[in-house]
Amino acid sequence: MRRVMVVTRRALLREGLKELLRGKDEIQVVDQAERVEEALEQVGRLEVDAVLVDCTDPKLDSVEVAARLLKAGSRSG
Repeated sequence: MRRVMVVTRRALLREGLKELLRGKDEIQVVDQAERVEEALEQVGRLEVDAVLVDCTDPKLDSVEVAARLLKAGSRSG
């Protein structure tokens, strides 16, 4: 089973994604976050296989976010 985290500041999108993913037998939504900073704190203590991030915020650099999430997740193992 794949453990997934959902990150978006849009509550409706976050809830919709969680419901969509909950319908899949091979996916478990283990956590959610409204902001990338929250996700960075949480992903370090969770065993997450994938993080779905809404990178439509023009203030976010998606490559930097991915690198920071990878680094945070690698500290947990």
